[in-house]
Amino acid sequence: MRFLRRLRRSGRRRQHAAKAVPAGPTQRLEPFLPTRENRQWWLVGILITLLLTWIARPADFSRRVLDQQATERAREIARKNTLPIYRYDPSPELHLEQVLRDVHAVRQLEALTPEQQQAYLLRIPLVRRYLNAEQLQLLLRLSAPEFLEVRDRTVQLFRQTASRGIVVAGRGTGTLWSELAAYFDPKYTTQWASVESMTIRIMPENRIAAVSDLLDYESALLELERGARTLPITTTELPEVADRMRTLIAQLAGAFLQPNLTFDAVATQQEQERRAALVRPVYRTRYDRPMVVYLGTSALLGLTLLVGAMFLSSHPVVRHRNWRPLAATGLLAALAIGMLYLGVRGVHRLPSVDYPILLVPVGLTASLATILLGVPFGLFATVFLTILAALMGGAASATAVAQFLTLLATGLFASAIVPRAHHRRDLVVAGIYTTLGATVVALGSLLLLGSWQGGTVLRVAGWTLLAGGTVSLVVPGVLPVFEYLAGTASDLELIELADLNHPLLIQLEKVAPGTYNHSLNVSRLAEAAAEAIGASPLLARVGAYFHDIGKMNYPEYFIENQEGGPNPHDQLKPTMSARILIAHVKNGVELAREHQLPRAVVDLIQQHHGTSLIRPFYHKAIQMGEKVEESDFRYPGPKPQSRVAAVLMLADSIEPAARARFRNLDTLSRRDCQQLVSEIINHYVLDGQLDESDLTLNDLRLLSESFQRTLIGMYHSRIEYPEDRKRKDRTQTTPSEGHQEERKTGVQSAKG
Repeated sequence: MRFLRRLRRSGRRRQHAAKAVPAGPTQRLEPFLPTRENRQWWLVGILITLLLTWIARPADFSRRVLDQQATERAREIARKNTLPIYRYDPSPELHLEQVLRDVHAVRQLEALTPEQQQAYLLRIPLVRRYLNAEQLQLLLRLSAPEFLEVRDRTVQLFRQTASRGIVVAGRGTGTLWSELAAYFDPKYTTQWASVESMTIRIMPENRIAAVSDLLDYESALLELERGARTLPITTTELPEVADRMRTLIAQLAGAFLQPNLTFDAVATQQEQERRAALVRPVYRTRYDRPMVVYLGTSALLGLTLLVGAMFLSSHPVVRHRNWRPLAATGLLAALAIGMLYLGVRGVHRLPSVDYPILLVPVGLTASLATILLGVPFGLFATVFLTILAALMGGAASATAVAQFLTLLATGLFASAIVPRAHHRRDLVVAGIYTTLGATVVALGSLLLLGSWQGGTVLRVAGWTLLAGGTVSLVVPGVLPVFEYLAGTASDLELIELADLNHPLLIQLEKVAPGTYNHSLNVSRLAEAAAEAIGASPLLARVGAYFHDIGKMNYPEYFIENQEGGPNPHDQLKPTMSARILIAHVKNGVELAREHQLPRAVVDLIQQHHGTSLIRPFYHKAIQMGEKVEESDFRYPGPKPQSRVAAVLMLADSIEPAARARFRNLDTLSRRDCQQLVSEIINHYVLDGQLDESDLTLNDLRLLSESFQRTLIGMYHSRIEYPEDRKRKDRTQTTPSEGHQEERKTGVQSAKG
């Protein structure tokens, strides 16, 4: 047992030692190496790299050439897979109907004897061609109803059989098989495996029929006999007479049978040429540069993306995986790449267009990325798009150096100047400075290359000024769209919201003056604290202005608005009081969305209490003996998801606690401030409210020092005049019940 305890202690020492040793370069690279956990990101990165490699290929890297041999083969395949066209001959059917009409007409001549009728019919060439004397005698001996039935059944049976198609049997010359065998080419025919499996097109019905379904003469006779045996006879009930009538029907139909399909070579050839003309030409890619250039492009772009991921991995938006601004940035990047692609192609194809036109996508993207997500994103967008433009334009082109330096300088100028713009109109001024800087760099690059000719200088300077002016005008116009898509608030928008003349703040000052003054004090604390830890002080100040706007619905239920009057909570149960306090968060979110405040400010309103406990009413309910659930006295959250939200939570609790504890003190020491701030920070840390805010221990130390400095400035001591001493003697110093509760908790007052 002693050995196990020693082994356990030594293991703990090694763990502490490992934590104490700072991470080396290899350990810092480990999260970016391909593993099972991040393999999907590597796969996405590879796909994006391949896509960008295809987009970034130089215009002269490869070209499409017509492949004559492949095109002709494709057209020949189209010809040989065209259905052969056969013409259907309806004349046998028409002859049958005509002969039967002639017989019927002669039967109507009652003045003639049957022999005379037969002799008359045999003088008709068409009758003599198909029928013999015996068949005519049988037709003339039939009664009128029997003849009509034989006529109709014969036409029906013949039409049914002949419509399937009758061809010449055998494999000799002039047969169907010989025609299709000459048409079938195993080298190009892919639609059929053999002649027997082919299909033909029968015109003019435009009907497709399989060769196996066609009939030769013998097969057609058998089909007629088989069909005649199944025909219903309705004019007689005698089986012998009915059988004779069926036999006569089969003989009459068989007498007119003959091949009725003829190969139409002209129509077939026309259809073949029509199908061949529809075949698209086959092109092949011919590379004018070695494939190693293509591989080098992929490697360079992939390395750029990897370095960019490492560079931006510590950014809060990436670290917290806030997908909405990342998706908006991806859309911005896609639009920039598209504009860059069109610009490069325009430079190559239009002699009057010069490379400074590429300043539009680079400058626009760098400016918007810097405004929306910060300088790191603007710098990465600049470097990435500059490399992409250089690859698209061809690294060996005459203007490659000037192009690279000009685009890089434009993006760097934009990323450095745009953050200093405090109003939207300042963006135009920032664009002008960026344009002038880009023009100087472009002209300097031309001087470096020895291309200092008058026409070249004027053209490059003109395009640079035009592109820069376009960026200056476009950025203020499209910025609100991307702010909405990203769900973020740029400093420009926050500066506009920091104006205390905002309708919500004016209404708050009128309806809840105590809450308004509380918000101003919280803004002082939060702004200084956010600046101390490197967060956005402007967002902290604006969030503090609006964080309690939900109290305007029931201002009298919050102690800072009661002005020493009766406390409505004295007449309510603790659970109802807690619900009223909790509701101000939801009401504030609704008001913020109604007035279209930025998503970042709405999140601060929603998170500034986290899931903290309303302690005064919770303890009051316990003292009253009620069975309560702690969750009923907690705010719904979520917990602060950003450092600014955590700063606002701490400032919102420190301000009323300091007001209750320090306002009656003659002198305020740093120790008093340190004790109060430490109590509140420790309380929220132990309650787990800061777990999701990404605050470090060093941040908490800096926050504590900032809060102390601000409190000392807010509650500084001053000279006590005689009238002040008299007023102090007359004034009761006993605080109200609400302030007693604030002093007891030191964390959260009944104001919620």
